[in-house]
Amino acid sequence: MTDEEKSRLAVDAALAFMAAEPAFIAIPTNSKVIVEYLESHPELEPIETASYHQAFRECHDRLRFEHQMSAEEFKQAVVIPTFRKQQQKPQPSKSDLTLKDLFESRGFRDSVKNRAAVNQYLRENNVEDYSLENLSRAVETLGNCLALELSDAAIEHMPSHIYKKVVEQEFRERQQKQPQPQPSERPFGVRSWSEWIHNK
Repeated sequence: MTDEEKSRLAVDAALAFMAAEPAFIAIPTNSKVIVEYLESHPELEPIETASYHQAFRECHDRLRFEHQMSAEEFKQAVVIPTFRKQQQKPQPSKSDLTLKDLFESRGFRDSVKNRAAVNQYLRENNVEDYSLENLSRAVETLGNCLALELSDAAIEHMPSHIYKKVVEQEFRERQQKQPQPQPSERPFGVRSWSEWIHNK
């Protein structure tokens, strides 16, 4: 395992610990206490969540918790950083950018539905490598099956006979999502519930 992989796994373990232990406040002083404990106990693996839980238990008296902070201190240490983090937009991955280019270059909409269709296709075919070749094959296959939404520009320049197929496909999909009528549960020969109750 490379140092980069260990570092990534250690971050994942730390995040899992914080998700499971909401009492822990990730301020610099608390994080320093946990790291120092792990460094002084080489038998503990930083890539394992259990190591952070042990450090939390053993260093409990040295950590600061919400009830020990003033309102202003808690706001500056927790509320504002959390808010800023939530406002940050995640950077698109390489596969996200590749998929966007594939959709747009082939006349498809870069939509949640289309991305979900591609992901499902890759999972069903046990494809784990999101390479350009595999993504291209998925988009091409789904496009040929009319399983992808077309872009507005592609629809405007589409021949009428092809557009008819697209509309018919969308109509069938909507019909399948409509609730099916349920058979009546009234006893045979009874025209209405009021009549049946009255006769009883």
